[in-house]
Amino acid sequence: MTTIAEAVEEVRREQRRSRKPLAVILAGHNGSGKSTMWTKHLSSDFRIPLVNADRMMLSVLPEPDRTKLLPDWAQELRDHDESWMAVAQKGVEAFVAQAMARGVPFAMETVFSHWRELKGGIVESKIDLIRQMQDAGYFVLLFFVGLSNAQLSIARVSTRVAQGGHSVDIPRLMSRFPRTQKAIRLACSVADATIFTDNSRRKRSAFTVCRVQLRDRELFDLRAASRRPPREIVEWLDIVSPAVPLRTPLTNYRSGRAKKGDGVKKPSR
Repeated sequence: MTTIAEAVEEVRREQRRSRKPLAVILAGHNGSGKSTMWTKHLSSDFRIPLVNADRMMLSVLPEPDRTKLLPDWAQELRDHDESWMAVAQKGVEAFVAQAMARGVPFAMETVFSHWRELKGGIVESKIDLIRQMQDAGYFVLLFFVGLSNAQLSIARVSTRVAQGGHSVDIPRLMSRFPRTQKAIRLACSVADATIFTDNSRRKRSAFTVCRVQLRDRELFDLRAASRRPPREIVEWLDIVSPAVPLRTPLTNYRSGRAKKGDGVKKPSR
């Protein structure tokens, strides 16, 4: 199971056996290449709509000019207007809610960085979204595109901006990076299936399949399949999917909150 197509087919067989509609959560760091992976490797196979906040925002802004750039005021609004960013995010939530109400298959794109530690050892995260989809009768496939470090995320976003893409402030990129890793580490045990891919290396190695699992059951892991797995991959994969099993299942998880430490154990280094 070394290609995205093979990994997807294995998961789709399980999804078809479940007779549940499919919901895909396409998660990954800013600049990790989520949209590119969807366009080049996934959309023609899944044939379902992809909802994301960037598209939602662009739908209400002027069309880019011949250089593929937005007017200056539109770029500023898209990249730095917190109120409009919130509006776009709420638009995604409403779109997804309507899709779920009708039971139609769909995909959504997210950085998956919501991670808030509250009093009493409670953690708030987007795992609740997965639970909501499952409660609505969906088979949830979580895709994660990993990067080796936050500096690479910053560099990729910088390249994207130079090509007319949207910007994200460096402090926000730095703070989001570890939060995404923490949230994914818990979420992969909740989703019906998870496919981990890497985009840390050269273009020819983009979207390497690193791990595939059904709930907690491993179907493929590059660390076991290769004698010398690439350092760039191991660097992040050991964090989001440590070789040491999780200490306890997420049985106490409810309504977007899990007890801090439930199912969490620092990876061995």
